[in-house]
Amino acid sequence: MQMAESEIIQIEDRRFPVACEGEAIVARRCVKEMTLDAGFDSRFAEEIAIVVSELAFNISHHAGRGHICFRILRQGCDKGIEIEANDEGRGIDDVASALADGFSTAGGLGY
Repeated sequence: MQMAESEIIQIEDRRFPVACEGEAIVARRCVKEMTLDAGFDSRFAEEIAIVVSELAFNISHHAGRGHICFRILRQGCDKGIEIEANDEGRGIDDVASALADGFSTAGGLGY
């Protein structure tokens, strides 16, 4: 069976639970290692680790618990990363306000 050149292949897939700071640290470390192992450079791996840290912090701080799915994908000679963050929070009461710059329910900058 021959693979189509445009077909996306999932190389690696991990799901990290997030309910506390310790789990966020584990997710960050593992994602950085996975990114480096897949052949991405160290600067990019650190940037991705920062993204995962921010997502995990937001899940634990705002929703209390959730998970992050991290996937390394390949399409032909190209590689990419997909990050999916899901929380188990109660939701957003006022979506329109939440999308406006400067609005924050947690005392942050609201960007």
